[in-house]
Amino acid sequence: MRNRRIALACTLTFSLIAAVTFGGCGRFGAAVPRRDSGELSAVRSSLDSLMDGSNLGQAHIGVAAQSLNDGQWIYHHNTDRLFMPASTAKLFTAIAALSKLGPTWRFTTSVTTDSSIVDGHALGNLLLVGSGDPTLHTPNLLDLAGDLAAMGITDIDGDLVLDVSWFDEVLYGPGWMWDEGPLPFNAPVSGLNVNGNCVRLTVRPGTVLGTPAAAGFHPTTMYGVIENRAVTGQGSRLTIGRLDGEQGVDRWLVEGGVRLGSSPVTKFRSVSHPLTYVAKIWTEAIQHSRIELHGQVRFGTSPPQTVVLARHRSTTLDVIVRGYLKQSHNLAGESLVKTLGALEYGPPGSWRSGIGVIKRWLSRSVGIDSVQYRLVDGSGLSRYNLCSPLHLVKVLSYGYHRFDIAPELMAALPVAGRDGTLRRRLAGRVGDGDLRGKTGSMSSVNGLAGYVRTADGEMLACAVLVNGFVGGGSDARALQDEIVAILHRTPRPEVGD
Repeated sequence: MRNRRIALACTLTFSLIAAVTFGGCGRFGAAVPRRDSGELSAVRSSLDSLMDGSNLGQAHIGVAAQSLNDGQWIYHHNTDRLFMPASTAKLFTAIAALSKLGPTWRFTTSVTTDSSIVDGHALGNLLLVGSGDPTLHTPNLLDLAGDLAAMGITDIDGDLVLDVSWFDEVLYGPGWMWDEGPLPFNAPVSGLNVNGNCVRLTVRPGTVLGTPAAAGFHPTTMYGVIENRAVTGQGSRLTIGRLDGEQGVDRWLVEGGVRLGSSPVTKFRSVSHPLTYVAKIWTEAIQHSRIELHGQVRFGTSPPQTVVLARHRSTTLDVIVRGYLKQSHNLAGESLVKTLGALEYGPPGSWRSGIGVIKRWLSRSVGIDSVQYRLVDGSGLSRYNLCSPLHLVKVLSYGYHRFDIAPELMAALPVAGRDGTLRRRLAGRVGDGDLRGKTGSMSSVNGLAGYVRTADGEMLACAVLVNGFVGGGSDARALQDEIVAILHRTPRPEVGD
């Protein structure tokens, strides 16, 4: 009996907090709200006129907006049609990962040995064991190597082994475009990722016009070769491309110019050999800590019995998801998908196993039948993905009503006019925090899905997907912003006596 009372008290407390935090009705014993049919009809009429007057030509447009307070549909237009979602598909991955792993979950990268340490000598192999951490960077590997040196290790008599077996060997997702170029958003995915599997190239002008510019990696690494043809000029365009490399090494061609007296120009480019990249940086970290390697650097799988010497734990999942959604960090989503597969079925995690976990979760927890959509990756980069505005609204509604993840989800989404991919949108048209959502764009595809708070304080889940237009996405974004502005004016239902 006592336990039942405690459970009831907790439930009431959670409900009160949720109502205050997210603008829910929160009135115990209140009558069912009633909307003014005339006011709601005016909102729908405005949205219909907007759809009819769209200058997007033959583009396909889908809109769904639902009250999260009473479940009433505010507006629907092609709600159940299938669209390519682009990065709005990140909502499926983010909410699934938060639900299944919890906001405090972390990735772990370990240094282990299969032998013993005697008089500063690691008598056997030293292993770097990855878990697919998408936030691992050079300073973290330097810290791990420093921890080994602090333990008194001066020599590795065996090999330096890198274990990437937590994930499969497939580096690029199904349906990714082969000709996108070496840009950060399509970096490969590995069981050991470092620096987002990207290099940062910095080009500095010389001191005299016409002299060569200086180009280098930051942080410094011996991975890759830079072919520098850039000069100090008066503003000619700087380009950095990736050439075909040999023996697992990338070659970078820097051409054009940088303006005399200008600040350094920094560009990020994805690597094509992530395993070679992490091996090089880890070896450099070991050398930096003045630990001498007597064996070879190679890849392998950890034996059953090893001793952990040092660990690096990532930030918590809620922080990772914040970067994932606000900055649309594709690598984080793909690492989460493969992690879900590895945890559920055992390694190696793959896109197939991880997406299978998400699809079962969507079916059992959210109520979305797996035959109604197609999801193949965690970031929305694939053009094979298909979902409807209704599916996005359903998963948003689920996340909103899950007290254990809702605060983290809200904090992770870009805020219109403030940060992330929405920082330049709808400023002054809606109040601060009145739109928290995820954008998505690729050629002929543009989307927006998230939470809209009306001027009366009601919360709506909304998704607008646009496919099949020619040219840039400015008209699609303008349409989305206007839809949000109209929804923001939606009157809240009156509460009867």
